[in-house]
Amino acid sequence: MPAGGIAEHSEESKMTETLSIQQARKLVLQSQRLPPAKQSGGAVAAARSAIEHLGYIQIDTISAVQRAHHHTLWNRNPRYKPAHLDQLLADKQIFEYWRSGSGLNIQH
Repeated sequence: MPAGGIAEHSEESKMTETLSIQQARKLVLQSQRLPPAKQSGGAVAAARSAIEHLGYIQIDTISAVQRAHHHTLWNRNPRYKPAHLDQLLADKQIFEYWRSGSGLNIQH
Protein backbone atom coordinates (compact mmCIF):
# COMPACT_ATOMS: atom_id res chain seq x y z
CA MET A 1 0.00 0.00 0.00
CA PRO A 2 1.38 3.46 -0.82
CA ALA A 3 2.26 6.07 1.80
CA GLY A 4 -0.88 7.41 3.43
CA GLY A 5 -2.50 3.98 3.38
CA ILE A 6 -4.75 4.48 0.33
CA ALA A 7 -4.50 1.72 -2.26
CA GLU A 8 -5.03 2.72 -5.88
CA HIS A 9 -6.29 0.31 -8.53
CA SER A 10 -6.32 1.00 -12.25
CA GLU A 11 -8.63 -0.81 -14.67
CA GLU A 12 -8.78 0.58 -18.21
CA SER A 13 -7.71 4.05 -17.01
CA LYS A 14 -10.33 3.93 -14.25
CA MET A 15 -8.88 4.90 -10.86
CA THR A 16 -10.45 3.81 -7.58
CA GLU A 17 -9.23 4.24 -4.04
CA THR A 18 -9.76 1.87 -1.16
CA LEU A 19 -9.90 2.82 2.52
CA SER A 20 -9.77 0.54 5.50
CA ILE A 21 -12.71 0.70 7.92
CA GLN A 22 -10.45 2.52 10.41
CA GLN A 23 -9.41 5.08 7.77
CA ALA A 24 -13.04 5.61 6.72
CA ARG A 25 -14.14 6.16 10.33
CA LYS A 26 -11.32 8.65 10.88
CA LEU A 27 -12.19 10.48 7.64
CA VAL A 28 -15.89 10.77 8.57
CA LEU A 29 -15.14 12.02 12.10
CA GLN A 30 -12.51 14.50 10.95
CA SER A 31 -14.83 15.86 8.25
CA GLN A 32 -17.29 16.66 11.06
CA ARG A 33 -14.48 18.22 13.14
CA LEU A 34 -14.64 15.45 15.73
CA PRO A 35 -12.67 15.50 17.91
CA PRO A 36 -12.28 19.26 17.70
CA ALA A 37 -8.92 20.63 16.62
CA LYS A 38 -7.09 23.00 18.91
CA GLN A 39 -8.80 26.34 18.40
CA SER A 40 -7.46 29.82 18.44
CA GLY A 41 -9.55 32.93 18.91
CA GLY A 42 -12.67 33.38 20.98
CA ALA A 43 -15.25 30.76 21.89
CA VAL A 44 -18.05 32.68 20.13
CA ALA A 45 -16.02 32.79 16.90
CA ALA A 46 -15.37 29.05 17.24
CA ALA A 47 -19.13 28.43 17.61
CA ARG A 48 -19.76 30.47 14.44
CA SER A 49 -17.02 28.54 12.65
CA ALA A 50 -18.62 25.22 13.63
CA ILE A 51 -22.01 26.36 12.29
CA GLU A 52 -20.37 27.61 9.09
CA HIS A 53 -18.51 24.32 8.60
CA LEU A 54 -21.65 22.23 9.15
CA GLY A 55 -23.82 24.50 7.02
CA TYR A 56 -26.61 24.75 9.59
CA ILE A 57 -27.61 23.42 13.01
CA GLN A 58 -31.05 21.93 13.52
CA ILE A 59 -32.65 23.31 16.67
CA ASP A 60 -33.95 20.59 18.96
CA THR A 61 -36.88 21.41 21.24
CA ILE A 62 -36.43 18.34 23.46
CA SER A 63 -34.18 18.82 26.45
CA ALA A 64 -33.38 15.63 28.37
CA VAL A 65 -29.97 16.90 29.49
CA GLN A 66 -29.48 19.88 27.17
CA ARG A 67 -30.98 20.64 23.77
CA ALA A 68 -29.21 18.66 21.02
CA HIS A 69 -27.97 21.67 19.02
CA HIS A 70 -25.97 22.73 22.09
CA HIS A 71 -24.38 19.25 22.21
CA THR A 72 -23.52 19.55 18.51
CA LEU A 73 -21.68 22.82 19.06
CA TRP A 74 -20.05 21.81 22.36
CA ASN A 75 -18.62 18.66 20.74
CA ARG A 76 -16.90 20.85 18.16
CA ASN A 77 -16.01 23.68 20.57
CA PRO A 78 -15.49 22.62 24.22
CA ARG A 79 -15.56 26.31 25.25
CA TYR A 80 -19.11 26.66 23.85
CA LYS A 81 -21.85 28.11 26.06
CA PRO A 82 -25.54 28.44 25.06
CA ALA A 83 -25.22 32.23 25.43
CA HIS A 84 -22.87 32.20 22.42
CA LEU A 85 -25.85 31.47 20.14
CA ASP A 86 -27.72 34.41 21.64
CA GLN A 87 -24.73 36.64 20.92
CA LEU A 88 -24.34 35.39 17.34
CA LEU A 89 -28.08 35.94 16.73
CA ALA A 90 -27.98 39.43 18.29
CA ASP A 91 -24.94 40.33 16.16
CA LYS A 92 -26.79 39.02 13.06
CA GLN A 93 -23.96 36.59 12.31
CA ILE A 94 -26.43 33.70 12.22
CA PHE A 95 -30.19 33.55 11.77
CA GLU A 96 -32.95 31.21 12.86
CA TYR A 97 -35.43 29.88 10.33
CA TRP A 98 -38.28 27.41 10.07
CA ARG A 99 -38.44 24.86 7.26
CA SER A 100 -40.09 21.60 8.36
CA GLY A 101 -38.03 22.16 11.50
CA SER A 102 -36.17 25.02 13.05
CA GLY A 103 -32.51 25.67 12.31
CA LEU A 104 -29.61 28.10 12.60
CA ASN A 105 -27.68 29.22 9.56
CA ILE A 106 -24.83 31.63 8.79
CA GLN A 107 -25.77 35.18 7.79
CA HIS A 108 -23.85 36.21 4.63
